[in-house]
Amino acid sequence: MDEKAQRVKDLLASYYGADDEATGDSDATADATGRTGTGGGASAAEANSGKGSSPRLAARSPAPSAGLDSAAFDDERYLSSLLQKTRLDGLLSKHSEMVSEIQTLDGDMQMLVYDNYERFIAATDTIKRMRSNVEGMEGQMDKLLEGMDRVAD
Repeated sequence: MDEKAQRVKDLLASYYGADDEATGDSDATADATGRTGTGGGASAAEANSGKGSSPRLAARSPAPSAGLDSAAFDDERYLSSLLQKTRLDGLLSKHSEMVSEIQTLDGDMQMLVYDNYERFIAATDTIKRMRSNVEGMEGQMDKLLEGMDRVAD
């Protein structure tokens, strides 16, 4: 990308807060509208001079090690990066992929609920059988205790 296009891209990114919000720069300040600027007197030319550009660029893309299931996953950063870097056909493909994955996960969840329900019913039946067995044993234990008392006397 030529220098002018890169500068325009960086200016737009700084205006919409794509770079500063993703990195959590301490120099970034946000006004009431949510727009960000650089604090400490740094100009756009200084920001484009390459100073500190690698941390900003690294922070733009979602961390590959922080998967969707990770506790460290930043959904806003991921979505922002996806919208900025992916063409429309890629977004539609990603949408279809996610819909399919959601349907699969819903099916898996329903199976887990069904399996757990079956286990719950089986456990309830087992507890009922144990209760009836224990109730029958109480009478027998009383008779045994009476017999032991007679033998002891």
